[in-house]
Amino acid sequence: MVLLSAGIYLYEDRCRRQRENQTAEDILEAIENIETAIRWENCPLPDSVRAQTQRKYAGEYFRKIGGELEKDRTLQEAWNDTFCRIKPQRISQILCGIPLT
Repeated sequence: MVLLSAGIYLYEDRCRRQRENQTAEDILEAIENIETAIRWENCPLPDSVRAQTQRKYAGEYFRKIGGELEKDRTLQEAWNDTFCRIKPQRISQILCGIPLT
């Protein structure tokens, strides 16, 4: 039972870390897409953020940001409130440190 419990714990921990890594990679790709949309397509920042809602791993975060923008919150507030809860904490700190100007 102890070995089985340890095996299950290790498997779940590995899956959790893998999901966190996939989410972080998806957010990085989204930020690159946002940059491209702003720089080359002259798309406004809020619209380029909303365009990321269909992402597999990070889409839920961008949907939350879009919902917060509809409540008349600033983009920076919505961004920080959304990404302050992401795991691991070091990724959260990096994302919340991005100035959206």
